Amino acid sequence: MPIPSRFLKKKNPKESCLMRFNFQTGLGRRDNSSSDTNTCPAATSRLGWRRGLRNGLALALATACFGVGAPAFAEGGSVRYSYELIELGGDNEYGLVPVSEQKKLSGKLSKSKVFDAFKLLKAKKKTTYGNSSIKITGNLPSKAKISVTIDPSKASAGFAPIIMAETVYTLTELGVDGVEFPGHFDGKMVRADVPFYAYSLTLPLLNALPLKDYSGAQVLLPDGTLIPATQFNKRWKAKDAELEKALFSYLKSSQDFTVLRVLALLPKLKVDFRDEVIPLLDAKSPSVRARALNTLEGNREDAPVLAAVERMMKEDKDAKIARSAAEFLGKSKSAKASVNEPLYLLEKGSEKESVAALKSLESIGNKNKALKSAIVDAVVSHLVDKRAAVAAASSDALQALNADAEQIAALGNDKIAAELRLKIARELAGKSAASSAIVGYSYVGNNLSERDAELAIRKLGDIKGDDARKAVETFLTADTKRKRLVAGDVLAARGDIASMPAFSAAIAKGKDADELEALAYTLMAAQPVATVLSQSDSNNKSTKRVAYRALGELAVKSGGNAQVKEKLSRGARSSDADIRGASASALGAFKSKDGLETLKSLAADKSAKVRAGVANGLAYYKDGEGFEILEKYLDDSAPEVVAASLDAMAARAEAAKWDKIRELTEAKDAGVRSSAFAALGTLVSSEDKKGVNDVISLLSGAVSDSDRQVQLTALEQLASLKDSKATTGIAILLNAKEPELRVAAVEALGKTAQPSAIDLVVSVLDDSNPDIRRASIEALGELKAKAAKPQLQARLKTEEDEDLKILIKKTLGRI
Repeated sequence: MPIPSRFLKKKNPKESCLMRFNFQTGLGRRDNSSSDTNTCPAATSRLGWRRGLRNGLALALATACFGVGAPAFAEGGSVRYSYELIELGGDNEYGLVPVSEQKKLSGKLSKSKVFDAFKLLKAKKKTTYGNSSIKITGNLPSKAKISVTIDPSKASAGFAPIIMAETVYTLTELGVDGVEFPGHFDGKMVRADVPFYAYSLTLPLLNALPLKDYSGAQVLLPDGTLIPATQFNKRWKAKDAELEKALFSYLKSSQDFTVLRVLALLPKLKVDFRDEVIPLLDAKSPSVRARALNTLEGNREDAPVLAAVERMMKEDKDAKIARSAAEFLGKSKSAKASVNEPLYLLEKGSEKESVAALKSLESIGNKNKALKSAIVDAVVSHLVDKRAAVAAASSDALQALNADAEQIAALGNDKIAAELRLKIARELAGKSAASSAIVGYSYVGNNLSERDAELAIRKLGDIKGDDARKAVETFLTADTKRKRLVAGDVLAARGDIASMPAFSAAIAKGKDADELEALAYTLMAAQPVATVLSQSDSNNKSTKRVAYRALGELAVKSGGNAQVKEKLSRGARSSDADIRGASASALGAFKSKDGLETLKSLAADKSAKVRAGVANGLAYYKDGEGFEILEKYLDDSAPEVVAASLDAMAARAEAAKWDKIRELTEAKDAGVRSSAFAALGTLVSSEDKKGVNDVISLLSGAVSDSDRQVQLTALEQLASLKDSKATTGIAILLNAKEPELRVAAVEALGKTAQPSAIDLVVSVLDDSNPDIRRASIEALGELKAKAAKPQLQARLKTEEDEDLKILIKKTLGRI
């Protein structure tokens, strides 16, 4: 039944549209009623809107529930309205229903979009629209004129109201202000002119932001209040506190999806949300915590934010979120905050990340003194890291941070790998601060052996001050002979009398007592006479003994000293055998007649120490004085007396007892054998070829003696003979098991001055033991071995020891 033309052509005077919300269905209702809606009962009955008014039900776009899938209806700008049968309060009614066309109608308003929308309407209801067409003139939106010509056949079939209603609602949703329908409506038809039920766009507050032009839409607040979109936009622009509070109320929702939507939205709005979002960093939901962190990106430099995020980094059990918190802090301009990222990665990162973090911490710590302490503490804790690369990098970081105190403390931590502690010690040794260097060298000396320990002890000796001296003194009782004697040598060279108590204590322990006393004597002899006189009154026996021995030599060097001589004469009468022996040894230095008489008076002393002292004293007399005493001592029951007598004969160049001396090379006592070999090597004349050959033969056999001192003496004497045949005997010990003997053999070859020694020395130039390589390089220098330059240059390219590289260069320049 056609609708009367008077109804279709007459514009409704006004629209009374009320929107109410049903809290059970989540739907709104548009109640359309106009002043003349009853002028055409037949039409209104057919179009199905009178019963809707009677029932008073509402329809709206349902978009307020966040926990479900996407709604069936779309937001403004991408909606096509369709005239459909709907159920209202149990009755079937017709009304306009929005249908989402996001893919086809999205985008800004344009002529093409309007054409597309009308084509879409026609395509969906071909039988309703027929050949209806649309025309656009002018510029959109305000100056354009949109006119729709309705297919007459469809109009006569009663479809004109449907076409007009769908077209007006759809196009005004796109943003046009109205549509003309020539022959069916006077002027522009707008939504208010459409006499049908229609779902209208109801936007939850979330969807209304950021602000857009939602003409005709309403905004639903969290408490259920509906306000027109235009009014909402105006209030929001005015920074309405009530609306902002309403927005923030969503953050307290039990639905994660709702909270996440708000958190994603907030950075796009010009509202102060910081204090509302910070509590969500502690939310139960990991996704909410992570999103809250992202939302606060714009507030990164705010102190409350940084404090909360730092707590999150340290306490959040979700590793991914904790890392994100660290990264957040790392981007801060505040060094106090940004340092947290490398600290976190040091603790929780991969090996590669931790190593890189340590590098960053080095830089931060050196630039920011306020943070250095905390950084150093963190670095120290990773010296025990099971990841070797991280532990090593921690050591490097401490070095770069100049954390000497922590490095020193680390040396006493057994949980730190021994190799790493040694590395730290070497770094300390290279410090400019004497206190640190002393600790470093001391540790190296105590924990390494042979050459490395020796170099460390000698480096200690180069450091001035009492602390360094005391550090060297500790090595007088070290675990190896080499360390003990090197320490003694260093202290003797320093010449500080304050080391005498340490010498005395070491001598009293009995290890290497003779060698240490000899070094103590060197130290004492370097002192002023007055100092030695004072030391001669010491209560310590070894100190007193050494002082008495040194007095004679000092007196001679100073041109004679009556006070010293008188002191020694009294000492020779002392009840203490050590003092009598020392006095006898020292009195010989005066080479005086009365001194000789004193020595003769002591020759038969019951104490072997005194008799040995007499022999030492007689060594100064070069004209045969007291020879009978020395001759008798060769048969003394005390080995030390025999040895002293042999040493004296060698010093006096007396070979009268050659056969006896040769016989003593087979004595049971190693000290006697050593002195006998030394005497033979000293006393043989270079012009006596047969004698030299005999001595070389004897000494070559002695290099295989069971006693090391005898072996070393044999090597020394072979070298002193300067004979090519001697090199063969020395070469025997190049393959010795003991590194000390091998080094001594190389050193001996260097002193032979024989070309035949060069190839032997070169043969050990690439030895794995650095002590032997050092001895080889030095020996080639002594030999002035130009023929060995190629080998030295080749070694320079492969040598890893920096000290040896320097030595090679010096040697090349020397030869």
